[in-house]
Amino acid sequence: MKCLTCGTDMVCNIDGHCLSWKCPNCGDGIATSYFEPIELDQAEYSIIIEKVEEPVMEQIKITSQILNVNYITTRKLLIEGDAIFKGKAIPVQNSAAILNRNNLKFSITPDFPYEIQ
Repeated sequence: MKCLTCGTDMVCNIDGHCLSWKCPNCGDGIATSYFEPIELDQAEYSIIIEKVEEPVMEQIKITSQILNVNYITTRKLLIEGDAIFKGKAIPVQNSAAILNRNNLKFSITPDFPYEIQ
């Protein structure tokens, strides 16, 4: 972006939700708010965890924390293939990353357009 006053290339800075450009030559600036698309996404997503024939304690523990149910219920849900977590984009992204790190296979519906670490 070019400075409207002197034509110099402006320097962009993102600090939290504040997006600003400042001219290093004359000091003019412009500021606005910026939100990542995932922060504005109001869709409800579902993580469907694949069936696990014989879940080990670590899989039960991780899934229990995500689903917020006790170990006995979680074990049953994993064995039956009925373990489903529903939520907005950010909690789904965080939960999917935990499942990935713990080698639990899953799918997300509707299609999840964001990267999962």
